[in-house]
Amino acid sequence: MDLLKAASQEASGEEPDAISYVSPSVLVVALIVCLVVQSMEQKRLIGASAMMFFFYMMSLVVSVPVLYTRIIKSSDAGSVLDVYGLTTFSSYLALLLTQLVLTCIYDSGLTPADEADDSPTATGSVGAAGAVPAAERQPVFAECRSSIISRLTFSWLDRSVLNAYRKEIGEADVNRLDPSLRVRNVHGEFVRYFPPLVALSRSERDAAEQQENLSFTHHRVNADTEQLVDSGVSEGDQLHSNDSRDGAGGRHRRKLLPALWKAFGSQLILSWSIMMIHGLLAFANPFLLESLINFSTNGEELWHGILYTFLFFVVAVLSSITFHASFQLSLTCGIKFRSALIASIYRKSLTLTQESRARSTVGEIVNLMTVDSNKIADSIPFFWAMLVSPVQIVIALVMLWAQLGTAVLAGIGIFVVIIPVNGYIMAKAQKLEEKEMKTKDERLKLLNEVLNAMKVIKLYAWEPSFQQKISHVRRTEVGFLGQMSYLFSVVIIMWTVAPFLVMVLTFITYIYSGDDHILTASKAFVSLTLFNILRFPITVLPWTITESVNAYVSIKRIQNFLFEDDIDESSVLKLPSSPDGNSVEIEGASFGWKRTDSEPLLKDVNIQVPKGKLIAIVGKVGCGKSSLLQSVLGETVKFCGSITTRGSVAYVPQEAWIQNLTVRDNILFGRDFDQARYDEALRACQLEKDLQLLTAGDATEIGERGINLSGGQKQRVSLARAVYQDSDIYLLDDPLAAVDSHVGKKLFHEVIGKSGLLRDKTRILVTHGIHWLPHVDEIVVIDNGRISEQGSYEHLLDHDGPFASFLKEFFLHDGERKRASRSRDVSVSIAEIAAAAPERRRRRRVGGGESEDLAETRELHKLCSRSMCRESGCGCNVFKSISTTSSRPSDVQLSKQPLLRHCRQT
Repeated sequence: MDLLKAASQEASGEEPDAISYVSPSVLVVALIVCLVVQSMEQKRLIGASAMMFFFYMMSLVVSVPVLYTRIIKSSDAGSVLDVYGLTTFSSYLALLLTQLVLTCIYDSGLTPADEADDSPTATGSVGAAGAVPAAERQPVFAECRSSIISRLTFSWLDRSVLNAYRKEIGEADVNRLDPSLRVRNVHGEFVRYFPPLVALSRSERDAAEQQENLSFTHHRVNADTEQLVDSGVSEGDQLHSNDSRDGAGGRHRRKLLPALWKAFGSQLILSWSIMMIHGLLAFANPFLLESLINFSTNGEELWHGILYTFLFFVVAVLSSITFHASFQLSLTCGIKFRSALIASIYRKSLTLTQESRARSTVGEIVNLMTVDSNKIADSIPFFWAMLVSPVQIVIALVMLWAQLGTAVLAGIGIFVVIIPVNGYIMAKAQKLEEKEMKTKDERLKLLNEVLNAMKVIKLYAWEPSFQQKISHVRRTEVGFLGQMSYLFSVVIIMWTVAPFLVMVLTFITYIYSGDDHILTASKAFVSLTLFNILRFPITVLPWTITESVNAYVSIKRIQNFLFEDDIDESSVLKLPSSPDGNSVEIEGASFGWKRTDSEPLLKDVNIQVPKGKLIAIVGKVGCGKSSLLQSVLGETVKFCGSITTRGSVAYVPQEAWIQNLTVRDNILFGRDFDQARYDEALRACQLEKDLQLLTAGDATEIGERGINLSGGQKQRVSLARAVYQDSDIYLLDDPLAAVDSHVGKKLFHEVIGKSGLLRDKTRILVTHGIHWLPHVDEIVVIDNGRISEQGSYEHLLDHDGPFASFLKEFFLHDGERKRASRSRDVSVSIAEIAAAAPERRRRRRVGGGESEDLAETRELHKLCSRSMCRESGCGCNVFKSISTTSSRPSDVQLSKQPLLRHCRQT
């Protein structure tokens, strides 16, 4: 309209200013851009952006003075009322206000994008067409799709809070997690920046080894492997370093922080910037208070007082919004730190070498994933104080200098005394923190060993001995915690008393430093306000230092673990399967478990395994048979030579690895369900009768470490899992040793043998069962880490070499063992069979029928049921029980240390 008015003026002979064209033109372009942005937001089904909100809000704010100016000009004497201009501009302001209100309102219901989302639902049920019913869908990503006002005031949580108040909420009532917070995305972002640092560390390590002239008696890794490691090609290789913890790892302690900063530092910078605004807003209160006092004493106009009061309200609202927005961003960033570190630690634990696993115990890894990562995440929300608190302290002291002059130096003297003492205490606390974490690792390691060997401990009545060991380690850990608590208490007391001492000394010094130094109302109240502002950063700073010390120790521990040696995936050349040729080729290779071994465990290994052949590996106990299979998998250190595999590989270990899942899920192992192949694997692995004995069939949940299965059942489930994978190469580490002889015979002929399911696959079988050897294609004899003989069964017998000696020795020991145990076995076998017969008949009756509903059967026979939540309030008996239990001295002592740690983290 202004453009049309300017054009009409020019047409009538008037000469409008250039601003009459430029200003409306810029406004039109800006509004067109806003329409385009809003249209794109609508198509992409995302919430209203903060940019639109701030544009409309700032446009409205800057337009109010313009309207005021036009009204003043129109009300001047002798001026003509511009009805057209006032009407159009008022309409423009009304439209701006409408758009501003609309940007604060957004429909957070389900959208087409949500229907296509692959996130899990509450029930997990899928309709016939594969779509989840609308009633069972989870709410959308409420936070990221809400308006800026909703995010700043956290009103997007209101719906969840109301639902929780009205009913017992379930998974379907909880908002979906923001995609940016999912572990897969967070870890992927972290990996983008961590690999270059790891590659750099590897090159630094190699340079350090050359400078120190480190020599080993074994052969070095071949040039091809070194080149591949240095280049860091794969994501797994790039993620983790081959640094040694006791060697060059100490030089790379700063490598983890830059990667975390590059991945998530932008969010921290935004959070700290908002917190800086919050810190500066606090200094508006002293000016407003001084102005308000002057207003009351000088008798200024009333609207001044109303304005000052309104500004107090605005500053309080902005301070609250900025503080909580900054804290929420910091907490979110802490979650990302923790997710990235936990994922990296978990993946690292799967790629450690045997030497690294010996250094990194299970207890330490558990601590890194739970305690250390949480300490780092909990410290992130306090890091802003390292930047904002010094600025606030400096500004407050400068303003106090303006109010009280040189008397402020007395307060500064308090800081001069406290800061060095605080630094000394924090240095001692850091050393105690490191000792405490090492002791915690030792305790968790000991507890893990006790839990895993509980049957043996109970059998030999070793409970008091192990209880004494665990108690001793725990007392040492509690001692370190107590010393740290005392140190932190001293720090907290110092920084809590410091603001009061600063205020008292400053006022006393000011009053007695001159006769004209009189504390007026304005000077006293403004100074008290500044002292109150000074109290907050001084109080927060020790907490920040404490959390920083904890985070620094945890980062060092996690980084040392991430720089442990990895399995060299390039030691095995993995090629696609080919119809002809050898499936496994080992040429002139030597292997060991440690790089520092003076002599390799396996030396000069040369093996060619043709495709589809069955190869048996035999030898004395401890000669290296299992180590050879581990070498084919790439789990050992290759000193020289080459290994080549063609096709996928399946491995069946001596001790079956069973997950805490159902029998079916253990066999499928993440693969799609194929009924025919699944039934064939069950039949061949002799599991059909076992499933009939189980109460829920293959839907029976298996406990931790397969506790509710026998040793033979676990081994057959492990073998069935390998069979179901349908791999090209099978590495079988004596899988028949844990099963009965008649079952082992069926397994060999129906699975492993020449007529079994795997007859067309390449099989390498480690076995002590010499009765299987006549049925294999070739036998490899290992003696003292070397391949002594290799050939068919008849050829090795005719040769009368180490293989014949091995058979003689086996028959000799086996005969003595059978004669010694025959009488005992016969005497107890009848009693065992008679006692077990009723139980077997009962289990057959219970488990004879097949479940019609697999989901219902799984739910009924779960080992761990879903926890129930009681609605309504708690009775008085609950509080009475808590009060009675917590009043015992032992419970008070047990809760003392966690309470102190919680107070430090609050």
